[in-house]
Amino acid sequence: MLKRYFEVIDEKCYNYEKVMNRQQLKQEWVDRLREMARRSQYIPKVIDDRLLLVFVNNCRENTEMASKWLHKYYKLKSNTPEFHSERDPYSKSFKHAFENLYFAALPNTPDNHFVFYHALSNFEPRNYNFDEGVKCLLMMAEAKLFSEGPRAGALYIMDLKGVRFNHIFCPSIQSVKKGIEMLQTANPILIKAVHVINSFWFMDLVFSMIKPFLKKEFFDRIHLHPIGSDLSNLFNTDVPKQLVPKELGGECGTIKEHHETTRKLIEELREYFILEADQASLKFDKYVNSQDYKYRHLYLT
Repeated sequence: MLKRYFEVIDEKCYNYEKVMNRQQLKQEWVDRLREMARRSQYIPKVIDDRLLLVFVNNCRENTEMASKWLHKYYKLKSNTPEFHSERDPYSKSFKHAFENLYFAALPNTPDNHFVFYHALSNFEPRNYNFDEGVKCLLMMAEAKLFSEGPRAGALYIMDLKGVRFNHIFCPSIQSVKKGIEMLQTANPILIKAVHVINSFWFMDLVFSMIKPFLKKEFFDRIHLHPIGSDLSNLFNTDVPKQLVPKELGGECGTIKEHHETTRKLIEELREYFILEADQASLKFDKYVNSQDYKYRHLYLT
């Protein structure tokens, strides 16, 4: 199992040296983070440099902060099985999510940011599952991160078209709190901005419900664009018009096309997503054996 996990990473993960140079990172920072990661009971005992590099990219030489971020990431993963278990792209829940929601990884911006679009594709509240939505949103981001390596950060476009009052009460407050915490404090990708487009008249009510869970620095990155508003500010400041789907006034294909491309990317990484859940709970003493000797340098202990 362990051997195959690292074989999949070697086969499909981003080029380590290329990304290291692109992001102007240093191996000594990665080595220092590996040493510090031993303190955490949540971080897997076997971990690849390419995952450590993700958190080094966010904090650069501040490996103390990177270590805390990495610890928080794995701690929240272990405490949120609703978002991180059963991540098989062929599963019933995954198919249900992709049939009723849009998940579209758009082209990266010229200043080296990922762009993620999310919206309802089916407007019926009974077909909406918040936990499935968060799980697939995280999988979309992880698929891009895994295949391309870390970048400067990410921009999210959350389209509220079709959202009704009943959608607001579908998820439990606890699920909403966990989802927000995962995005703002343990997300392996730095979030530069969240653009909420087609925001509705009862958005004030929604914010009054979730504001206690939002950190000020994250709240300040949320930008509302009411229904019918001009999106030129979005195009001019963060996401060039050439990278936005035609339905939003852009020039880059359709939402459905980007949605299907994203689905295929995640499906191509199916084995990774299945094995990754097992890797997160690996113990050193159980998996050190002759056939895994090749990967001994990846152990924390």
